[in-house]
Amino acid sequence: MRGFPQLFYPWARPLLLGLACLIVAACSREEPPPEPGVRSVKVASVHAAEADGAILSGVVRQRERAALAFEGAGRLVALNVDVGDAVKQGQVLASLDTAAVRLRLKQAQASLFASVAQTAERKLNKVRQQQLYTQGSVAASAVEQAEAAWQAAVAQQATDEAALDLVRRDQRQGQLIAPFNGRVVARPAQLYSELSPGQVVMELEAVGALQVIVQVPVEQATALKPGDHAVAVDPAAPASILPMVLEGLSMRAQNGLLQSARFRLIANELALPSGVNLNVRLAPPAPLSLSIPTQALRMGGDANQVQVFVYDPAQGKVALRDITIGLIDQGRVAIDKGLKDGEQVVVTGVAFLNDGQPVNLLQSSSRLSATE
Repeated sequence: MRGFPQLFYPWARPLLLGLACLIVAACSREEPPPEPGVRSVKVASVHAAEADGAILSGVVRQRERAALAFEGAGRLVALNVDVGDAVKQGQVLASLDTAAVRLRLKQAQASLFASVAQTAERKLNKVRQQQLYTQGSVAASAVEQAEAAWQAAVAQQATDEAALDLVRRDQRQGQLIAPFNGRVVARPAQLYSELSPGQVVMELEAVGALQVIVQVPVEQATALKPGDHAVAVDPAAPASILPMVLEGLSMRAQNGLLQSARFRLIANELALPSGVNLNVRLAPPAPLSLSIPTQALRMGGDANQVQVFVYDPAQGKVALRDITIGLIDQGRVAIDKGLKDGEQVVVTGVAFLNDGQPVNLLQSSSRLSATE
């Protein structure tokens, strides 16, 4: 106290007392609470649920097609057309060596000529024996024998006529005839080769009646019926849209998984070659309902009460709204009532929002997030 006498002058005491009061008042004053920050949220648009995105594979083919072959064996000696050639119905396309057939034809003709002569001779003998029997010159048994011989000759003549017809048929079968107008699309046989019975020589297809054969999963095929529409896309021309209509559906499932569906391409002027693969998308069976991500749902106090926060871009705020939902599938829920197509709902931080609260849209630099 002796070392600091100057601090305790009487005039300094009131000054020290006032300073102490100011310090105590400053320490006891409460700071105002900070204003809450605007929450950043992510929104998603309300839109129709996408149809099954699976793309099926279809193969183009012509409605009329034929694999032509000779019924019998032989040597191929004539090929009048090649791959890509146009043919007309009735045109001779290929021929076998018919030398052996020609010899058999002569043999069959000779046999038939002999049978006809024998039949005529035995008929005259039958008539003669009947006349002699009437005159009492021969017994009834002679007439019976003449009748039997004539009947046998008639049967032999019929047999030889049939044999001649078969040889003539073989002669005709030695030629391949075009069954319809079209084009040659394949010719596996080679000229002068020895062919076995039924070996394919060439394949024909008509022009202008295109079909698409699609292998459809059984679970999708159950909802199909003739007249349903679908669209196909040629991978070589992705911008092309080819409408199709279902004509028929196989009732057999291959390996228990796929059924063959036959579609008709509606555009008749298409020049697609057969065998081309198309990407096919089936039309949805019914109008699609609106849907939103399940993360947007907020369950109310009642078990049946479902709510979402709808974002208003004009005011920058969210509004709590009651909705009615339907089925939930693959992370999305169908909306039966309460939302319109194009509206935006909050999908992040739903539990921390209040009705009418201002928000900012979350700006994500991730391309993956932007496309969700």
